[in-house]
Amino acid sequence: MRYENKIKMPTVASHLQTLYGRKNWHVLWQTFMLVRNWDKVAGSKIASRSEPAYVQKNTLWIHVRDSVWMQHLHTMKPELIEKVQQFMPDLKINDIRWVIQSAEPQAEAIQADNSTKHHPDPVKKKAFEQISSVVENEECRKALCKLWCTYHNNQ
Repeated sequence: MRYENKIKMPTVASHLQTLYGRKNWHVLWQTFMLVRNWDKVAGSKIASRSEPAYVQKNTLWIHVRDSVWMQHLHTMKPELIEKVQQFMPDLKINDIRWVIQSAEPQAEAIQADNSTKHHPDPVKKKAFEQISSVVENEECRKALCKLWCTYHNNQ
């Protein structure tokens, strides 16, 4: 009698949700989407003078250009919270705080970021693409590969 060990190997997909939740990536992704759509959420006038920075413990922190706009936005706090909740209900934002900081990225910083990127090893990239091929949903698979590449481009 021959004994065969038929241990089922876990797939990458079976661990993504656990990893995704543990790293709080869903909050980061939603914050990213909020930043990208800030002009639609807050309006173009407010968006030209402010920018969402990060979310911490259900509080949205926003960079504003100056103290005058900080005071003005403070008076609009309930309205902004409602708009953010409508746009991203999963964020469960219940407070907004402001930090004075330029809301406009500096051209030098952007150029420096682009010049310091490292490209991942093509062999490792191909290996990751093969590993992630078990993800059935093509859109998810592509997003996962893009996330992996982005991570390795910034290392």
